[in-house]
Amino acid sequence: MARWTWARAPPPASTCRSSGSLLAEGGDGRLRLTDEGRDLHARAAETQRANRTRVHDGVGDEECPTTPKALRRVIRVAGGDVRRGT
Repeated sequence: MARWTWARAPPPASTCRSSGSLLAEGGDGRLRLTDEGRDLHARAAETQRANRTRVHDGVGDEECPTTPKALRRVIRVAGGDVRRGT
């Protein structure tokens, strides 16, 4: 299973305190989303939901994992290349 890693190290907590930041350090030293960070997260989640709805139009959830034809259709709608062997 692939693991996600940072392309570079995350910024130290001290750099996340400035205005306009997406993160802020709480009194307990843990990083938390700022209002701006929560807003960005909500917009990203809505974009993801809208994209999933768009690319799955006409393809039932139960079809996706089991039907190669349905998966190729999802890839085409998302703008991908479905040539065999690629």
